[in-house]
Amino acid sequence: MIVIDKTVELSRIVVTISENVSDSSQGYNLSLHSPYDLHTYTISLPENTSAYQNRYDEFLLDTSIFNDMNEGQYYYTIKQVSDGKILETGLLEIIGTAEDEVIISLEEDETEDDFIVYQGD
Repeated sequence: MIVIDKTVELSRIVVTISENVSDSSQGYNLSLHSPYDLHTYTISLPENTSAYQNRYDEFLLDTSIFNDMNEGQYYYTIKQVSDGKILETGLLEIIGTAEDEVIISLEEDETEDDFIVYQGD
């Protein structure tokens, strides 16, 4: 699973697509499909920055391109631009800065307003 953290500037995506590539001249597209809101997003992948492209592929993405997407899980597909050949599929999760806040009211003593606040990621 690929994890995108919206709190960092660059996200590093590591995949294994080179073994299936027949034409890399026009690059690759990453399509994300949300099973929750049924939106599909397409992102052009930048240059492959892997030092060992015969073993794995690495792409550095500006995390701001995910700002308009809801946090949660997406199905991803990486395709060749030239012919639309599917090179890899899987799950991608977007996490971010949203904090959950839970307030617990303690009503044992009605003369005081007691409560506990928990904040978490």
